[in-house]
Amino acid sequence: MNRYFQIRDNFELLVGARAAVHWVPVSGKLSLDKLGGARPVYGGNEANQEPLYVAQAALEGRAVQCGKVKVNGQAHLPYGGKEIIAENYSVLVFV
Repeated sequence: MNRYFQIRDNFELLVGARAAVHWVPVSGKLSLDKLGGARPVYGGNEANQEPLYVAQAALEGRAVQCGKVKVNGQAHLPYGGKEIIAENYSVLVFV
């Protein structure tokens, strides 16, 4: 099945071997120590240039949604036209 999407803004796409990354479960505010020495996948910056990392969480018992997380913050995920904060989430890291 072919699917086509119209892109209206600039974006970046992470490509590479699936075995090069994995998800690390985190609860509460992100500390790099919680990642066991793994390096998180960079996902962009806040307006103040603070780095953001790729996160995911299950919302309201539904499918997993991708979002963002910063050090000393929790995961923020788009859902239902809002930004939801997740206490329990996973961070994408390089192996």
